[in-house]
Amino acid sequence: MKQKHENITLSIPADLNAMLHSKFPHRGISSYVAKVVRESLQNEELCRLRSLECAYEEAEKDSNRQEVIAEWAAVDNDDDERWDW
Repeated sequence: MKQKHENITLSIPADLNAMLHSKFPHRGISSYVAKVVRESLQNEELCRLRSLECAYEEAEKDSNRQEVIAEWAAVDNDDDERWDW
């Protein structure tokens, strides 16, 4: 299935434009830019997920956090009291 394309206008520095035109034929620039942008966005998402995973792992090691969870678990029992409003 062919992917739909949209035309956009970008402003880039003149030297970067010259480098792109020297390296790629006119029609190849769009494909190259799309590939690089896609890879960059995927890499950013992977970095974000890794960062969240690392933060979660660090939080799991926090003994104070574990104590607070245990304290809340002791009082968070649905059978202890019923709120009939």
